[in-house]
Amino acid sequence: MLRGVDVYGTDRFDGAWAKTRFGDVLQRWFDTEDEAERKTLEKEMVDVILAEHKAVGWIELSPIIYFDRGEVLKAYVTVDVVERRDMKKRLSFGPQPKGDFEDPAGLLAAWKDCQDTLFRMMYEKKEIGPDRVACPAFHCLGGYEHEELRPYVERFVNDVPPNEDKLIRILKEDRDPEDRGAAAFLLAHIKDGEKLVSLMLPMLNDPDALVRNNAMRVLMDVAMLHHDVPIPLTPFLKALDGPTTTDRNKAAAVTWGLIDRPEGTKLYAQVIKEAGPTLLKLLKLEQPTPRFIGSASTPARMSRRSC
Repeated sequence: MLRGVDVYGTDRFDGAWAKTRFGDVLQRWFDTEDEAERKTLEKEMVDVILAEHKAVGWIELSPIIYFDRGEVLKAYVTVDVVERRDMKKRLSFGPQPKGDFEDPAGLLAAWKDCQDTLFRMMYEKKEIGPDRVACPAFHCLGGYEHEELRPYVERFVNDVPPNEDKLIRILKEDRDPEDRGAAAFLLAHIKDGEKLVSLMLPMLNDPDALVRNNAMRVLMDVAMLHHDVPIPLTPFLKALDGPTTTDRNKAAAVTWGLIDRPEGTKLYAQVIKEAGPTLLKLLKLEQPTPRFIGSASTPARMSRRSC
């Protein structure tokens, strides 16, 4: 059941309007496992918004699920909006990559299988929760302490380094965003933190939100847990006003990780100067993140098709 509906990117309508205007259609869109039905329902709602609000140029419905061991899943939807006047500023991403590469050592397939397994276990509450676990990489989704998932991490630790160059090419050039997103997570198993940051930062300009989400998830853990690895703050202050919910909540998490470092207080003035108004807008949202950084959440798009 949906706990809340937000609208971000416009003041022309709000979450209360969206809940009243679409009612059960919005809940059906969230609940369905039929991809064709989901697309039909989303198009129906988007068409209504575009017809009634001519200043709007781009819309996407962003569902987020919050996991907590032993509790009912909490779900929120944000109607992400970019007005026509803001499209050049807020939708300025790179071109779609066109490459097509083989799966090195079957790692992409293994990662996607790991994701499927982890989210299935979280949904079924099989002693898997969102808590951080001991991680042999710069980023782990979780659950690696469980016997069903442990073999995956052993494989990633052993097989990613010798296939690093192939994974980097997939990250940068593969036309499939799911493969690019999987490569981002896999590359967190390399040994050089500064190199990892240099690989993830350009992905903030990827045209696909899933790839941007995964890259920033990796950088989030680096920011929070690996204080010796430098990360620039400025790209994330821009991403705080990104077009999708996952742009904004991951950018907020990285920002929090950086200002929470031992020398992080030096960044306060920059955050307030460059992102103060954006942070105030984010604080008004019903959704827990990015109001509460560190909540265990995942885009429903990700959880429906992977771990």
